[in-house]
Amino acid sequence: MSNDILISVVMPCYNSMGYLENTLKHVYAQTILPYEIIIVDDGSSDGTQAFLQREKEKFPAGFIKIFQQKNCGPGAARNVGIRNASGTWIAFLDSDDVWREQRIQRAIETIEQNPDAIMVSNDICEKYEDGSERELKLHERLSQDESVFVQLYKGNFLSTSSVCAKKEILQRVGAFNEELRSAQDYDLWLRLSREGSFIIIPEVFEEYAIHSGSISQNNKLRYECLLKIYKKYAHLLKRECSGRRAALLAERQIAIIHYSLFQNMLHRKKYWEAFKACLKWPVEAVKVLKDI
Repeated sequence: MSNDILISVVMPCYNSMGYLENTLKHVYAQTILPYEIIIVDDGSSDGTQAFLQREKEKFPAGFIKIFQQKNCGPGAARNVGIRNASGTWIAFLDSDDVWREQRIQRAIETIEQNPDAIMVSNDICEKYEDGSERELKLHERLSQDESVFVQLYKGNFLSTSSVCAKKEILQRVGAFNEELRSAQDYDLWLRLSREGSFIIIPEVFEEYAIHSGSISQNNKLRYECLLKIYKKYAHLLKRECSGRRAALLAERQIAIIHYSLFQNMLHRKKYWEAFKACLKWPVEAVKVLKDI
């Protein structure tokens, strides 16, 4: 294994004591341990800080680094981790997700085999609260026939806890946008996709927890953030594909997020909100198309 590939695990946590011990247990069980684990407590009030201090004392100095901040969101917490990481690569891990034991080993092997790569990911298994699960073959979403940027603009197919990215590139593109309270990861992947090659290992190494408390389940917030992202990057589509196709792709994404919001509001019997989603659809589409 190369001594130049030092993987720092960056984990934000917020009132996640119900998951944190199990998540860390699976990091400790890796066939190759990370260079360091950086945990950023985003203003927890459930005893997280005391627990982390006990964990830190179990290992040699410097292996677990703990930072604490007032609640600013996971993007801001991850940025603290990136800034304080000593490794050359950053492996992101959410405090309620789990890695299978070869996750770090296979990431290092893949980086060695693909020296031009700036990001390595893998397939995942979604775990639901009712005990059911579903494997997602993310590698099948990545095609060599189209730019990664365009493929991602058509929809995010990466899971944050499966991503391992080169630190210097993360810093170059500005890391996570702290103004976005949802979809910060998607925004970052779009920027990274223009900096170098992505590799997705066709093996499951992440178990992704899906539960009602997840911020990704806040449909209205996610809609607002996705709308900002599609507007922000619409003009770059012109550099990746023809003007007509770029316009169709942008229109498609605006339609998808408004339809999703409409369906959600309808399901929750918020009929006025559902009606407003229909009205906003063409208005927002016109705004986006002005940049293409």
